[in-house]
Amino acid sequence: MRRLPSNHPTLPEQIEQFETNYTMGLRLLSELGEIVDRAEEILDISRAYLEVNVLENLDRAEALAMESLQIFLDYNRRKLEASARQLLGEIYLRRVEGNQGNTKARAYQFFTESLELYRSLDIQGKVIELEQQLKGI
Repeated sequence: MRRLPSNHPTLPEQIEQFETNYTMGLRLLSELGEIVDRAEEILDISRAYLEVNVLENLDRAEALAMESLQIFLDYNRRKLEASARQLLGEIYLRRVEGNQGNTKARAYQFFTESLELYRSLDIQGKVIELEQQLKGI
C-alpha cells in the first residue's frame, strides 16, 4: 500500500482488507494466549496432585500434565513443554518410589527430553536442576 499512489482504485479495498486482517490476527493472538494460559493453569493443578499429600493422585497428575504437554506442543511453547516434561518425569519418579511397575525408564526419558529443551533454550538454572535429578535416578 505504501507504494501505491493515494488515488489508486484498489486502495480502499486494500485498506479494508488490512483492517479486517489485523483485527482478526489480534483476536487470534488473544485466543492463543488464553489457551496457553489455561494449559499453564492445568499444569499447576497437575503439580498439586503430585505434591499435596491430601490430593495426591498420580493418574490424575499424569493426565493433566499430558493434556498441557499436548497444548504446548501444538503451539510450539518450548519452555512450557520442557516444564511439562519435567513434571511428567517427577510423576514417574514418584511411581518408582511407590513401586508402581517399571517406570524408571519413563521418568528418565521425560527428564532427558526436558533437559535437552532447557539446553537448547539456554536456561542454565533448569539444566543444572535436571542434571541433579538425573543423577538421582
